[in-house]
Amino acid sequence: MQSCVILTLLGILIGIYGFTLLRFSYMRYLYRLLAMNESSEKQIKLHRMLSSVLFGIIGSLCSGLLYGLVWLLIAIIYFSTNEYNPKPQLGINIMYVIQVFIPCVLGILIFLVDIFANWKKIREKGILHIFTFEDPFHLRVDILTLFGILCCLILIVIFNVGLLGSAAHVSDILIAILKKFTPIFTYMLGGGFTAVILEWFRRARTRYEKKSEKDSAKATQSSNVESLLEEYLKDETFQELFTQYCTKEFSLENILLYKELQELQKKSQSLSNGEISEEDFHHIHVTFFKIIQNMK
Repeated sequence: MQSCVILTLLGILIGIYGFTLLRFSYMRYLYRLLAMNESSEKQIKLHRMLSSVLFGIIGSLCSGLLYGLVWLLIAIIYFSTNEYNPKPQLGINIMYVIQVFIPCVLGILIFLVDIFANWKKIREKGILHIFTFEDPFHLRVDILTLFGILCCLILIVIFNVGLLGSAAHVSDILIAILKKFTPIFTYMLGGGFTAVILEWFRRARTRYEKKSEKDSAKATQSSNVESLLEEYLKDETFQELFTQYCTKEFSLENILLYKELQELQKKSQSLSNGEISEEDFHHIHVTFFKIIQNMK
């Protein structure tokens, strides 16, 4: 009974994480999908639905419950057909391994496809660029823990089947060590804890750097941040780089709105009265703000 509950709960968590992984990968390539060809109104509505928060919540819950239900049925069938089995733990361990093995393989396949799709950038800018600038949410680093989980599972299976021969005590020790590491990798992966640790490190480093500055220098810097950013954005290379970063951070609308405001500023300066028409304000509202309200 206890094993059924554990398998079901673990299946729910794995199902939620698997759906989140697929959805996040879809969101990463959303701008690229929209730019590949001119999307119709139906396609835009479909992408809007798939990228909405409500779909993410409902999809996560349904995926988790469905995957957990599948493993609950498997566990019930196993225990009902092996009621008099003197060693049922071996079958339970195999189910645990298979249950975790499936999402590990799925995550690694997504990672390999992602690397293949960005192979040109890796050759031009290096592997660190893909794990830092191209991945502000540290998803790729998070997926790397799947390799650790998969390696631990494979080694546990190898040692369990007794490939070490007569050195059974060595096998038991190694299995115990691996069983300690596997939950660590799982905790690091669950809920994106690897990314959280990296974010904590980044925030701590930023706070330390700020404390090391003088108060006057900090005041001067904070007062000139906006003007400094505007100066940087005048440079075409920086603007292109900033656009790429906004794309990876799922906030491309910010730089697009900035460009629209720049065009409005130039337009108003060319007019004798320097005023902006109501149609221009309506265009900005419909293009940027109304779309966000509808998505909420």
